[in-house]
Amino acid sequence: MDALAAWDDRSAGQWLDAAERFERMAQRFHDHPQLNASFKALARDALARSSPARGNPVKQLPECDWSGRRRTPVPPTSADLSYFRLRGIQEQTAALEARDVRVRRVHFEMADRYRALAQGAEAGCKTELRLAS
Repeated sequence: MDALAAWDDRSAGQWLDAAERFERMAQRFHDHPQLNASFKALARDALARSSPARGNPVKQLPECDWSGRRRTPVPPTSADLSYFRLRGIQEQTAALEARDVRVRRVHFEMADRYRALAQGAEAGCKTELRLAS
């Protein structure tokens, strides 16, 4: 089997366990049709992946040299800057309102990351000031 095709090395037993967990989650959300359907779909997928005989599709990527391909960075816009600032404030607020220390820590970390993104966007954002008459 190709190294690219073996990106997920879970055993059949692990896939069956995952299918069972997803099915239990679907049952928990019987009052929420969208969540119920999503977890049922995950359970069906995990069940299919548990055995090659059940139709485990092996997805292969075409042979390609990916090392030379790079995405060209898109310069941030003022909308990005506003979004990052808003999300930083929202995460900070959520951290202050969280009762669980672990949840608070995660929200503070997210707030720090959004602040860093905002600072990076601010440095790369070219806003033009124009005189209005």
